[in-house]
Amino acid sequence: MTWSLLGCFGLGDKPPSLPLSTEVRVVLADAGIIFGEDSGMSGWRVSDKGPRRFAPEGAGSIVAADTTTSGVVAISAQTNGLNPQLWTNSGDGWTKGPALSHGPINQLLVAQDGGLWTEGDKGVYRSEDSGETWTRMEVPANLRLGAIKLGQSGGRIAFAGRSLVTTHDNGNTWQTLLADGSVQVTDGTWVAAATDKPSLRIGRISDQGVEWTDEVDGDWNAAAIQGHSEGVRIVGTQKLSTQVELLQGNQDGREFSSKRLRTRPEWVGLGNGVVWLDEKRQIHSLR
Repeated sequence: MTWSLLGCFGLGDKPPSLPLSTEVRVVLADAGIIFGEDSGMSGWRVSDKGPRRFAPEGAGSIVAADTTTSGVVAISAQTNGLNPQLWTNSGDGWTKGPALSHGPINQLLVAQDGGLWTEGDKGVYRSEDSGETWTRMEVPANLRLGAIKLGQSGGRIAFAGRSLVTTHDNGNTWQTLLADGSVQVTDGTWVAAATDKPSLRIGRISDQGVEWTDEVDGDWNAAAIQGHSEGVRIVGTQKLSTQVELLQGNQDGREFSSKRLRTRPEWVGLGNGVVWLDEKRQIHSLR
């Protein structure tokens, strides 16, 4: 397998960087967007010309974001996740949306039908009207709030958190595909789960269950998984280690190789590309 390490979406001797004061919060790899906090709300759109400021004007920081067909939806918050606020950008600048009453919020997912899903300390919520009103979703009791990973594939929404559950009708009914407590992450198509060997088991989700494709040796804590045009990638650390590793498999979810990244798991964005920041806030990407 060939790895191509680029400075930042382009060749260069020294990767571009963000201010050292930046505390990175959200990395959207496919959109080339990084959100953070540097004594105020901050964000950058990254291209082969380097990072360009890309953030709404306001206090706090972006704590969750997702892309849409025309732009970005983001949630800002104050210290400790208080006073969450919705923002949208469709190329013509930022529009301030409604304030949200169900914070702190950890994740935002924009569904294929345009619905917004959030997960946080008060549970899982869904909005059908661009964030004006929200409904608290009744999720299966064996999910662990605060540690749920959201994913989607077409009309299927998947939650990983102790169990792997899916819904095809916006949360009205749920199907439990795995209930053994081993599930760590999902993107709605792929899932990673711990085993007792130790190893990390990788599989593809179907309506009938999970087709397991490979196992990677090691006692892993997987932070994220994402399928892409040429295969599947996983970001994680070995237990009792802080060394971040990027695992990449082929389109069948097999033949995984590993690459070490000098970063934190939450500073890595997965998509058709990979974007991450090192401790010096230098931006790296990999195709």
